[in-house]
Amino acid sequence: MGELNGTGAAAPGAVKLSPYGGTPAQGPLLRGEVAAETPLSVARCLGIIVLGLFPLLGLAACLAWGFGRNTRRQKRNLGRAMLWLHGAALATIIILLAVWVAGLAA
Repeated sequence: MGELNGTGAAAPGAVKLSPYGGTPAQGPLLRGEVAAETPLSVARCLGIIVLGLFPLLGLAACLAWGFGRNTRRQKRNLGRAMLWLHGAALATIIILLAVWVAGLAA
């Protein structure tokens, strides 16, 4: 694992590798996760955001990306963030509709 000093403990500065892959700073890798992921490009992020603007199609895509098994970490996090935005937009629409209906009834 790491280099041992005379006491049997890891020497200072030695990197101890995790048996699950990755280093202790990264933590264990999740199922289906690649050790070295490349970041999402700007074009791909914009494509994901534009697709998320369509109400039903975007919601289905965000659910698939946010909770899919073989989804890259960046896309999974972006999908979950967009789900939060969908929820906030829906809550805002419901509140505004309730205020409008209450105004009509008065």
